[in-house]
Amino acid sequence: IVLNEKAVERVCGCEAVSILPVGVVAVNGDFEKDDLVRVLADDGTFLGIGRVAYGSGEAREFMGRHDCKPIVHYDYLYLE
Repeated sequence: IVLNEKAVERVCGCEAVSILPVGVVAVNGDFEKDDLVRVLADDGTFLGIGRVAYGSGEAREFMGRHDCKPIVHYDYLYLE
């Protein structure tokens, strides 16, 4: 999944935060709920991996929305 600049700032900041659909700008490839996916900045920089709460179809559908649960909860996010 690819994050916008604001989401990258939040995820890489001092506080543990989840990846919300509003901060996602692209969902690449196909995956199922609970799969591990790569998390990237919009410039292609690798940020880490996380366990997704949605399959790729749902993640694409919810991308950019404010009213959905996190795509990757911070408990299941590993950043490099």
